[in-house]
Amino acid sequence: MQCRVSSVALLLEFWVLSACALHQYHLIRLGMTWTDAQSYCREHFVDLATVDSMEDMQNMLNQTGLVTGYVWTGLIRDRSVSSWKWSLSGSQFYREGETEYRNWAQPEPITGQPCAALVSNETGVWRDYACTNTYSFVCFNSGKDPGKPKYILILEPKTWRDAQLYCRQSYTDLASIRNQAESIEIQQLVLGENSSAIVWIGLFKDDWKWSDQSISSFRYWWSGKPDNGYDCAMPQSVYSWKWGNVPCSHLAWFVCHNGSITKRLTGRVELVPNSPSDLEDPAMLDSILQQMKAAGRIPEHSTLRWKKQKDGKVFHKKEEEGGRGDTCH
Repeated sequence: MQCRVSSVALLLEFWVLSACALHQYHLIRLGMTWTDAQSYCREHFVDLATVDSMEDMQNMLNQTGLVTGYVWTGLIRDRSVSSWKWSLSGSQFYREGETEYRNWAQPEPITGQPCAALVSNETGVWRDYACTNTYSFVCFNSGKDPGKPKYILILEPKTWRDAQLYCRQSYTDLASIRNQAESIEIQQLVLGENSSAIVWIGLFKDDWKWSDQSISSFRYWWSGKPDNGYDCAMPQSVYSWKWGNVPCSHLAWFVCHNGSITKRLTGRVELVPNSPSDLEDPAMLDSILQQMKAAGRIPEHSTLRWKKQKDGKVFHKKEEEGGRGDTCH
């Protein structure tokens, strides 16, 4: 005899839309200046290549078959514009206004140095320092290493660029600080180890931009680059495909991109009995998505959206067969 449990679970279906949508890259084996390469890509594709992440960088190498040499991408210096950006790019990681959150010591940064650090014994305020200084630093772990917490304090002093590279290779990136709560959390982490520490965070001042006007702040510079010399970025195999800055008049092959591919996956979450009763409330549904993402079960830089049923509702009841404590007739 089959029995039904006396209570029912709730099933909610959601879309996972990859926000780090991988670009479609095309290697052009023609020697051109950066400006001529840009014109060629805009005429035949979308634009010179934009690279959004380490995954995107590897994807570019895989798609183009690059093994040795050097190529143009779409990164160029604009000396008329310089702004503070987070090392971890991807708009889906930040809610509205979070990329602009700052906790500078007053007055605003005035030394003109391009890398930011948190000073733990000054209520966690930030100051600007030369990127070549060596400090401890805080990495962000998005779930790449599930056994580790969200923020990882690395005590070994490194320059800002070397700290960025370490975090990207071992975890996700240098820590972004999106709000006051995260600023306090990182300050307390540092105070637990050293009451007067200065630690690098992921904020840096940048005068480089992508040809297609992408807001991506991803950079993959070789140690000591960029310097104050030339204005066009070039991945080079001699630097393990890290980037150097070279004269824009140099003749080189180049990589164009032709848009991007967005990955879409469907998933389900099952809420046990005594789950929240106000699941029609958009704020409650959004809260559940954020908890799922914070738990590290969703790929970083992904967008989560609820999938509505035919009746317009997000969730539906699920009755399970059997179970402990069932009543059978």
